[in-house]
Amino acid sequence: MIYTTKALILHVLEHTNKKNIVSMYTEHSGYQSFINFEGRQKFHPMSLMEIVAQHKEKAGLGYIKESRLLVHVNQAQFDMRKSAICLFINEILYKILHNKAEDATLFDFLYNSLFFFCKEPYLADFHIRFLTSLMRHLGVQPVDNYSTVNNFFNPELSHFEPSITLSSQEQTIYQCFHQILSEEEYFCSHKRKPILQQPIRNLLLEKILQYYTCHICDMSKIQSYEILKAVCA
Repeated sequence: MIYTTKALILHVLEHTNKKNIVSMYTEHSGYQSFINFEGRQKFHPMSLMEIVAQHKEKAGLGYIKESRLLVHVNQAQFDMRKSAICLFINEILYKILHNKAEDATLFDFLYNSLFFFCKEPYLADFHIRFLTSLMRHLGVQPVDNYSTVNNFFNPELSHFEPSITLSSQEQTIYQCFHQILSEEEYFCSHKRKPILQQPIRNLLLEKILQYYTCHICDMSKIQSYEILKAVCA
């Protein structure tokens, strides 16, 4: 079967015999890995591509016949902050989307969000808003029942509940999380949202990663996390 699809490149494994293996999340058939021969267009993680792929049922990996670059999300190497966020999101998505089936709504979210990130100036909390919106598309969005009483977020139970022992900083973190949960997706809004300040960003991101660990997969060993904190401090 030969088909054309948009794809988000997640990982490129250099291989012998002048070829490499490209892993991607595609609009047409979800997570896929294809062989790409040397001499054809090179692939880079976090590129949005259009590919023509050939895949034979029960015949192992398919082949990339043609490809066209749409957007290279991590093209702004001169901005180390955007590159650090891009590297972090790439590592998260590679863990989450591995073997993920086709989902047109999810793909549209990824495409539109990353296109927005590429074209806009540096947004210090983009990754936080991105991961929060992504919960909805993965089917694990928390219940946003935040109030002055329900002021603590329980990651295991996926909702807010009462607590009388929170510090003022913790109260701010959970209030910010509630506000982001209630917002429309970043790329859909014409109104620029206020940027979360440090150290709230790092502390809130830790809570979000903890939530992903509870409901999706282990996020305790994200290698790019320390890079992100150092570069975007």
